[in-house]
Amino acid sequence: MNNIAYLLTESSVIRHVSFSIALQRLKPGLKLNRKVAYTYGAGTDSTNTGAPPHLFQSASVSVPCLAATRTFAPCPSFRNNPPNSQRICTMTASSNLAFTPAKFYTAKICPFAQRASIALHELGLIDAITPGTYANGAVELVEIDLKNKPEWYPKVNPRGKVPALEITHPGPDGKKEVLIESALIAEFLLQANNSPLALGGPANAVKRYKAGLVVDAVSNGFTGAFYALLREKDAEKHAELSAKLLEAIKAVQAQLAPEGPYALGHEFSIADILVAPFFARLVVNEHYRGFKVPNTDEFARFNQYIEALRKRESIKATTAEAEYLINGYKGYAL
Repeated sequence: MNNIAYLLTESSVIRHVSFSIALQRLKPGLKLNRKVAYTYGAGTDSTNTGAPPHLFQSASVSVPCLAATRTFAPCPSFRNNPPNSQRICTMTASSNLAFTPAKFYTAKICPFAQRASIALHELGLIDAITPGTYANGAVELVEIDLKNKPEWYPKVNPRGKVPALEITHPGPDGKKEVLIESALIAEFLLQANNSPLALGGPANAVKRYKAGLVVDAVSNGFTGAFYALLREKDAEKHAELSAKLLEAIKAVQAQLAPEGPYALGHEFSIADILVAPFFARLVVNEHYRGFKVPNTDEFARFNQYIEALRKRESIKATTAEAEYLINGYKGYAL
């Protein structure tokens, strides 16, 4: 058997891998879907306060984030597109629906909330982002207007952000608990339902590490460059900022598995779930700043990746219409 050596970098990614392996070795077969007190680096989920990203916070939810996400901009608030009419879905859910019934608070303008939406779709728990009930009542989806939040929403999440997921603990008392932070919710959903997309267990430690590198390249490069271009009103600076965004895309591309089509190769995973929503919003910078990723050999792997994400049913079903996104980000661009 060949020994393969890897040089692990990025402390947050190493921490996640080490933490997961340590728990598994401490108690073989342990499912990381119970409370684990842990301090992790986190980014900003959707809020309209404009507050700077929080760097570290305590969590008692599932497992740590794949990677620190320190430079995410908050979601734009969006008043003029009310949620679609209520609907009921009687789709067949997956066989192991842990912690349900659940209530999912989201906003379709928000890339962070879409992370959790994709995970829910991959598990067969939702098939759209229209408010209503899904999977024979296992999940209720509630759309939150970020510009005009309901008065009751701070009781759900005192931070006023989306997503939030209210779960039901197993047992006769049916205790309720609200989970917050998009990456943690997505990982919780996958691990609680024993999904291979979570890349759980020691055997997937290297894959999990590589997934973390992809997420880190998006979190700490792509998103900052994306919003810098979108928010810049001075047209003379757009060329320079477009070039910086292309460099950030190259950095993401460098972390993608060469064979593709997904981030880690042939298999869709948590890495794709956590980054796809941000690439789905490239249409916004194309509309307002004329930005396009060149269709050249230099960006061939990234373009292949974007195309694979666009075709994935869970991403198609959870991405808002282009016109909705463009209108929603108008406040940033104009």
